[in-house]
Amino acid sequence: MFDIARLDRLRDAAAAVAAMPVELATSAEQRDAVRLLQATQDRLATVQATYLAAMEQTKAYEDDGGSTLTAWTRQQLRLTPGEAKAQAAAGRTIRQLPAVAASARAGRIRLQHLHKFTYGLAHIGAETMAAEQEWLVDLAEHCDPAELYQHLRSLREAVYPDSLDEAWVRGMDKRDIRVDPVPDGWHVSGFLDISTGTRFHEVLTTLSAPRDAEDTTTAPERRIAGLDALLTNYLQHGMPTNKGIRPQLRIIVDHNTLASHATAAAGYTDGPAPAPAHLTGFGPIGPQLLSMLACDADLTAIGVHDTNTHRHVLNVGRRRRLANPAQRAAVLVRQDDTCAAPGCTHTHLDIHHITWWTQGGTTNLDNLIGICTRCHHLTHRGLLTITTDHTGCPVFTRNTGTRLDNHTRHVRHQTRQRLHRRAETCATSCARQQPRVTTTPPTLALALASSAPVRPQPHRRT
Repeated sequence: MFDIARLDRLRDAAAAVAAMPVELATSAEQRDAVRLLQATQDRLATVQATYLAAMEQTKAYEDDGGSTLTAWTRQQLRLTPGEAKAQAAAGRTIRQLPAVAASARAGRIRLQHLHKFTYGLAHIGAETMAAEQEWLVDLAEHCDPAELYQHLRSLREAVYPDSLDEAWVRGMDKRDIRVDPVPDGWHVSGFLDISTGTRFHEVLTTLSAPRDAEDTTTAPERRIAGLDALLTNYLQHGMPTNKGIRPQLRIIVDHNTLASHATAAAGYTDGPAPAPAHLTGFGPIGPQLLSMLACDADLTAIGVHDTNTHRHVLNVGRRRRLANPAQRAAVLVRQDDTCAAPGCTHTHLDIHHITWWTQGGTTNLDNLIGICTRCHHLTHRGLLTITTDHTGCPVFTRNTGTRLDNHTRHVRHQTRQRLHRRAETCATSCARQQPRVTTTPPTLALALASSAPVRPQPHRRT
């Protein structure tokens, strides 16, 4: 039986909570109140999405004179059409994914998480999302919606690997940049392809990083100042005849992927397609773009081994105080270019000695960790202590002795392994559906290439 009186009591309870004197709450009560309010708000948002999806199906909005659900919500709830459609879609997602529905109704994931699951249903497929929902829900309960979206994109790319190169080709056709004068300055607009945009992002991020803990300038001010310094330096010294030092792009690719490209270049097509490479600062890239970028790139081999709790890298350190470029690159690969502190997502990292150099610590990868400037300051102020456990994984402890929960990073490692296995499964399935050519000599491969379908090539400007 449907009891509308419960909603009346809920409204009265909300009014009573709103009337509570916040200034009389202790620090612990304030923290507990915020957590309870967020969980309650998330539950209610899920319930509202369920009701909106039901109204969309039954057309209950017509009884109030609404022509559509979006018209009714705009008038009655002051929601924009986009918000109304997104909430109704979240309600449909709840009906399709039972594990997601249970977590949302318990307040463990937010409405924004439901929007990302809706994306997954639309772009990955209901069958795959239903099969993978258990671990995706576990991931969503320990990360924010933006990170969940990135993992859903990775899952989509594992299921549909050709989409990466298709996106690259589309981007090459759209690339353009305009700098137009306006009364108060210059208006910059345009679109950059993947490799050019990553170079620009890498340079601008480096130039706009805070100089020290006392740097109070805003991010827009630092970006403009960095770009101005770059242009000024270029105009003063001109373009070097040898192009100077090339922009440093870092592509993370496993050994099997590189080996696959080598055999493909020689004309061999045996075996399943490899997992996609990852361009740091952008995301996964397809094999064609990888081949182009690797054509004139320097390669640095970094051996990586993933476990359930940590990403281990071969120790290539030297006995010196400052980490060399190879060591720094290895630390960044190990940590996915993110601060190692649990819950911290900053990407401007300092290389820190776990056992301090002044206390006898050595400069090797077992003793190096990447942490952001703020966490670095907390460490040297004694508010945050970093040690390692018996497996070599970093352990962060507050000055109160409380250990920071690192379960989210554990879930990320499990997610990476699942996505890798999913990509291998999909690649193997695709390989079984196509003719299999084994140990084809290079001369025969050239003859076969003439009858193979021609893949679209990116537009090249002359």
